[in-house]
Amino acid sequence: MRSTVAVLLAMLLLTTACSNVLSDDPTFTPPPRTTVTEDGAADAPTATPEPINTPQANHAQATTTPTEATETDPTATATSEATADATATQGDSATDAQQALLEQIEVEVVELRELELLNDINEAVITRAEFQGDLEETFAEDYSREQAALDAVWYWLLRLTDDPNLDLFQLQLDLLGEQVVGYYDSITKELVLITDNEELSAGDKVTMAHEIVHALQDQHFDLTALDEAAPDGDHSMALTAVIEGDATLSMSDYLIDYLSVEEQLEFLSESLTPGATDVFDNAPLYVSTGLTFPYETGMTFIQTLYDQGGWAAVDAAFQDPPTSSEQIIHPELYTGGERDEPLEVDLPDLSTTLGSGWVLTFGDSFGEWEIDVMLETNSVDNPAASVGWGGAWFDLYQNGDQAVVALGTRWDSDGDAAEFAAALEVSFEELTPEGEGWTDGERYMTMIELTDAVILVSGSDRAVVEAAAATLVAEGI
Repeated sequence: MRSTVAVLLAMLLLTTACSNVLSDDPTFTPPPRTTVTEDGAADAPTATPEPINTPQANHAQATTTPTEATETDPTATATSEATADATATQGDSATDAQQALLEQIEVEVVELRELELLNDINEAVITRAEFQGDLEETFAEDYSREQAALDAVWYWLLRLTDDPNLDLFQLQLDLLGEQVVGYYDSITKELVLITDNEELSAGDKVTMAHEIVHALQDQHFDLTALDEAAPDGDHSMALTAVIEGDATLSMSDYLIDYLSVEEQLEFLSESLTPGATDVFDNAPLYVSTGLTFPYETGMTFIQTLYDQGGWAAVDAAFQDPPTSSEQIIHPELYTGGERDEPLEVDLPDLSTTLGSGWVLTFGDSFGEWEIDVMLETNSVDNPAASVGWGGAWFDLYQNGDQAVVALGTRWDSDGDAAEFAAALEVSFEELTPEGEGWTDGERYMTMIELTDAVILVSGSDRAVVEAAAATLVAEGI
């Protein structure tokens, strides 16, 4: 049933653009873990921020879990629950011809994915103009400009971007407008296809197959409950990879098994002649990889499970999901006799060390995929440097317009930690050595090696970074 051709066609679809972008139910965003505005509204906050109660999963790509689609543009992406609710109600219901075709696709996907349809799926077809109509307002209900500004700061301090004032809100909004071609909302139970075609194209049919899989997942495994149970960003990314990997692999099977040769060629032609993807193509690597990871790496993970035990093995992954992106990247760490579970990283509270006015404003896990991107963004293309990841967590502190972030990483062995430390040091080569660290004139950073742990401290002021580092050396993680 499965073929290399199907996988390759799926990859053509996904490598142009995909999505963990913005969906706050798990059918996502990103986050996508996974996560600005006009007139500089997303500038780094200058007032003393309010403290957070629990520094937990909230990256753009991690507080958002994709819910959705594939495409005709060749891109698959997710949208937020609020967006789904608002946009789906704008459009007219499908025409009689469209509805008959959607029902046929349902029957075929149920047969292919071997999951019984427990309830009718509420399907809608809307135009792109209808989708974009209230997109900004509804998107803001899930991802605020304030959170986008906060994210921009730690992205910058961890050298995932070069701009502390990057307008992440607008970037994510533009990605949605450019990339989304369909979605499934696990709250309203509505499936929406976005197309301007009266007669559904091959891409539209494949999108529907992808989204119907999400509806079946939700009916059998309760995607909202799964999402709520994910305690942090990397857990959320792993769950998203299961959800999207399943739908993407199923989609590729649908393409081969149920579309005619002519339709397959039509789909291939659409994939090879993509529409405008300028926003995606020019997005920071951290943002674009956060979108594609659940589809590309997630599909490989699900393929591994399927090869070992068919759809029953895939179903079992929903009942006992992987807990880290490391397990998605290295399926043997999930399927082996004893799973390689994330190690706890306990960063000390630095508020007292940093002094009056400093507040912990955000924190989250930092997965293996993020370590890879951080290194690659800074000219170190060495995936081996992240192998042996044991666990990682970062905390962001702010005081007016000053900020400092501490990223603590633990490794499976002293050797793994040393390899990561060496790669991280290579990533500093284009910076200027200063004291015990490095600077680019705006950020100062230092690295701490503690046997099987490595800590990165980065901030806008050298004295603050050095004070934080001293406490971390003394207390460890």
